[in-house]
This record gives sequence, C-alpha cells and structure tokens, in this order.
Amino acid sequence: MLFTSRLAVASILIIAACSRAPARPASQTATPAPFQPSPVISWLDCVECTDAELRAVAVLGDRVVPDLREVLLRGPSKERLDRETSYLQQQYARLKEYERLHPDRAVARSREDYVQFYLQNYILLNRSRAARALGAIKTSSSRAALEEALTQHLPPELQREVTRALSQ
Repeated sequence: MLFTSRLAVASILIIAACSRAPARPASQTATPAPFQPSPVISWLDCVECTDAELRAVAVLGDRVVPDLREVLLRGPSKERLDRETSYLQQQYARLKEYERLHPDRAVARSREDYVQFYLQNYILLNRSRAARALGAIKTSSSRAALEEALTQHLPPELQREVTRALSQ
C-alpha cells in the first residue's frame, strides 16, 4: 500500500512537472512571431496579385470595409506612405550607384521627381485595389463606400475601377 501511494504521488508530481511551461530566465525574452501582414495589406501591396489574395480579403467582409473605404477615399496610411517613400529613396540610390558604374545608363529624373512619380503610382494602385476588394465583398456597406467614392473627384482610372467594382 505504501508503495502504491508513493507511486501515485510520484506520478502526480511527474505529470505536474511536465505540464508546466519551463521557467525562463528574466534576461531571456520570448521570440516574437514573424510579422505576418493582414490579408488586406497583402492584397494592397501584392506585386503579382492572385484571385486567392482577393478572396482572402473578401471573406473578411464588413470587418475590413472601414479600412478599405479609408484607402479608397484618402489613400494609404501615413505609415505605409512613409515606408514606401523610404523604399523608393533606397531604390533611387541604387539606380544612381548603377549610373556611376554605367554612365550610359543615366537616371533621367531627380530624386524628388522619381520618388513623387512612383509614390503617386503606389497611391493610385492602392486606391484601385481597395475599390476592387470592396466590390468583391458585396455587402451594403461595401457598396455604400464605393458609391461615396463616386461623389468625389477621382482620377479617371480610379473612377473606372470604382464603376467596375459596383457592377460586379
């Protein structure tokens, strides 16, 4: 009897010890999970966009309509614009370095012109993709966001994309 009770106590202690997370020294911090962009950001920033990326946004439905509406009406957030501006400045520096090594391949634009040109393309592309996503969501709130966009002065390309999204 004494052996079985000791065995039972030992079993309980082993189970309890195994079920607890190992202690972590105070100096050791948890490894953060790698950054995973949301399906919305993945869709807005995709290079070779797929229908699967659009469907991943569409299934989120009305939860993402406010964010997509904001991008459609006003463009990407300041944080995303700052990140894109930094990227474009780095790209320009790489082009200028290439130009230094290959004088026959001169960069035709100034840094400011280059950044502004491609930043405006980025903004228009994000706004167009927001319109497409709102059209794919197909709810009354997504439709309202698209209709609201038509009341604003939009670039012709964006106007066409909004109209196309409403007709889906």
